[in-house]
This record gives sequence, C-alpha cells and structure tokens, in this order.
Amino acid sequence: MHWTKSLLITAGLAVVVAVHSSCANPSPESGGFTRVTPEKAGLSSSQLARIDEVMEKHVADGRMIGGFGLIARQGDIAYWETWGLRDREADQPMTKDAIVAMFSMSKPITTVAAMMLREQGKLKLDDSVSKFIPEMGDLSVFVGMTDSSGKGGLLLPAERDMTIRDLMRHTSGLTYGFFGDSAVDKMYVQAQTFRTANLAELVKTLGKLPLKYHPGTHYNYSYSTDVLGRVVEVVSGKPLDEFLQESIFQPLKMEDTGFYAPAHKHEPLSRLYTPDDKGVLQLTTPEMLAAARRRVRDFTQPTSFLSGGGGLLSMAGDYLRFAQMLLDGGHYDGATILSTESVRLMMTNQLEGISEERIFGLGLDTDDEGRHGWGGAAGTRFWLDPERGMVTIFGTQLYPGGGERKTQFREEFLDLAYQALIH
Repeated sequence: MHWTKSLLITAGLAVVVAVHSSCANPSPESGGFTRVTPEKAGLSSSQLARIDEVMEKHVADGRMIGGFGLIARQGDIAYWETWGLRDREADQPMTKDAIVAMFSMSKPITTVAAMMLREQGKLKLDDSVSKFIPEMGDLSVFVGMTDSSGKGGLLLPAERDMTIRDLMRHTSGLTYGFFGDSAVDKMYVQAQTFRTANLAELVKTLGKLPLKYHPGTHYNYSYSTDVLGRVVEVVSGKPLDEFLQESIFQPLKMEDTGFYAPAHKHEPLSRLYTPDDKGVLQLTTPEMLAAARRRVRDFTQPTSFLSGGGGLLSMAGDYLRFAQMLLDGGHYDGATILSTESVRLMMTNQLEGISEERIFGLGLDTDDEGRHGWGGAAGTRFWLDPERGMVTIFGTQLYPGGGERKTQFREEFLDLAYQALIH
C-alpha cells in the first residue's frame, strides 16, 4: 500500500493525516481495505476483545439484537467485528456485508453533494435557499405561547432568508415535529410533514408553515438536510439518488449504498427492532412507526421520498470509504470528491456566536476530543479523528425507540476503542 501526505486543517489545528492513494490486493470482505493486526495499527488486541465481551453480553441479555463495530487507522482496518443477529425472526447472523438503515448518517453525504456543487460554482454557502426554492422565501417565525385551545402567539416576518449554510449547520429555523413539543412542532405534525410524497412536496409543505426561530439565531435539528437535498436536485437538474450515485457512490465504489435494497440485496438487509413498554425488543412494524409520527418505509422497494436527511441504506465497508475520503481531505483511492479546503470548512465550527454548547460544522459535529462525525436514529455512528488518522464506525438497528440504550452502546464502543490505543 502506497501513501502520500496531505495537510488537513481542522478547528484551527494543523495536523498531518495519511492519504490513501491506492489499495493493494483489496479484500472483498473488508470493502477494499487491507486488514492488519491491531498492534500494527497501534491498538491492543486484548483490549479490543473487551468490546466483543461487552456487546455480546448486551445480545445475551436481550438488550441488542445485533450490531457491528469497525476501526480503521491510517487507512487500514484493525478491527471489524459483528455481534448477534441482523434478522432474529429468520435466525440470520449479523455479518460484515449487512445492509443497514443509516438514517441521519445520510446527512454528511448530502452535505458533501452540495459542497461539490459549490466547488462547481453552482451555489454559494451564503446564497438564500429561496434562490433555488422560492417556497422557502419570505417565511414567518412563530413567537409566543399558545393557550390550551392552541390559539395565541404571533407570526413575525423572518429577519432574513435562510441560507445554504443554515441548512448545513441546522440554523435554518426549521424543525422536525416529532422531536419537540413546541407550537411549531405541533404544526409540523398536524401538517403530516412525515407523509409527504417527495422532496418537492416537502418544501411546499414547509413553506406554508412558520419557522421555529429566525434563521441564523439557533441550532435546531430539523428537515434542513432534506431541504438541502432538494437544493441539490434543483441545482444539478437530477433526482437526488441519481446525483449521489454518479458523483459519490460510483467514484468511491459504494456498491451497497442507496435509498433501497434491490431484490438481490434483500438477504443481507438488517431488520429494525424497538423496545416495548417493558424494554423487550420487538420487530418494528409500520404501525409502530406511524404511532411515533415517523415515516413508514419498506426498504426493499424504491421510494419517491429521497430523504437526504435520513433515507440511505449502507454497509460498514461502504461507509468507511466515505469516511476515509473525508479524513483524507476529500480524496480516496484515486477519486477526488472534494477539495481539502471544503473538507476543512465542514470540520470548522459554524456556530460561533450562535451556540456555546455545541460545536457543529457543515454536516458534521465535533466532540470534546476533536473528533468529527454524526449518527443515525437506529444507533449507527461514525467518528473521524484527524489527529490519530482513525475512523471508527458503530452500528445497531434500534428504531424508533431505545434512545438511551443506543447512546449507551455507542459511548461504550467508542470508549473501549480508545482504551485500546497503544500509540
């Protein structure tokens, strides 16, 4: 394996990371990456074994049906294990080629797509979204409280239009509806935003609803990246799935990533489970999703709602290619997806003066240790560590419930992975 060096600047700190320039004798099982011993990658085998002990106990205790963990360092895979089942009812084990619902881990991919259009000169970060989607201009902001009848409050003109940057950093003023209990969140639920047929219909619906905040004033997790996906469609002149396939998935050889699993990929598709009121995991049904005000999806069939915010399926090896590309400054295995400068922007805090509690770039957050990444609603999560040249990916499939459980599993995995570092 041959390597070049690239300077990646993140959060004001210059660090050198290895750029993967070619893959010698790629292994199909490893998604084209070379598998090395943990010690060669600076990790302890005995310490990594503790991850398996903890996760297998969760499976044995019935708190997890199945999951996977992957650690790559300097472009080589040092750890990749699976636990439990991907399909309990069919008694199918979780495997390395399992295709899972990534949900909000779709957001960094859609953000990269928009950043690619920016590099092509087709949009700017501070362009108004209404330049491309007229429905998203001249919106109002709901302020005040409603009374018990749902009346009250004021609608004020938004102080400015939301921008592309606002969509990427969740300061657009939009919301989701099912995460909050504010008057605007209730309006989203009443408008059934989670049942819109496609992105064009979604933005028309959102354009008729008030904003929760003035754009650029608050971080609020929302439909922002779905609206960004619609921007990608309008600017590129292509459906989002087609643009992602041509511009990202094909160059990175992400062959198991898309908005649905075709017939020949149904077998490795992982099922979703959710805890009942006693904490016992049950197979997720459409009725459960509807009750939770979540979009009902059949991942084995094509969908008209191409959710850039949460609609993608992928497998760990595919997502590793995407993550490694970001860690390597926009390049991977001969493919250039973004410039190093664009990746630097994605990893630079965009919330200064807006939030003191959160560090968030463009499509990526940053934790207290300087790691960048994002997670999905079913329990997937990835972390990029430029200082150590390390990509860490974890996944389980708990949805729509199990929030505290998913957080616990992810934190345990990351903590144990870093305890395994030797140098």
